[in-house]
Amino acid sequence: MNVNFDGRTYSFQVATGPDGYGRFTEAIRRAFRLPDDSELNITFTCDEPSTGALLTLQGAGAYDAAVH
Repeated sequence: MNVNFDGRTYSFQVATGPDGYGRFTEAIRRAFRLPDDSELNITFTCDEPSTGALLTLQGAGAYDAAVH
């Protein structure tokens, strides 16, 4: 998954499920030197599989859909 932060793009390996989300957020915090207790506000953009339309998904609950 690519993450845009401060004008740069970073790539991360991702996996589905709660464990995958936990590893993803841990990797984000390490890469950007964020405290372990920092709150992440994550927005995912991805293409809708059947139409190709751009979707915007927000929050932890959208992680599996974005990874799929």
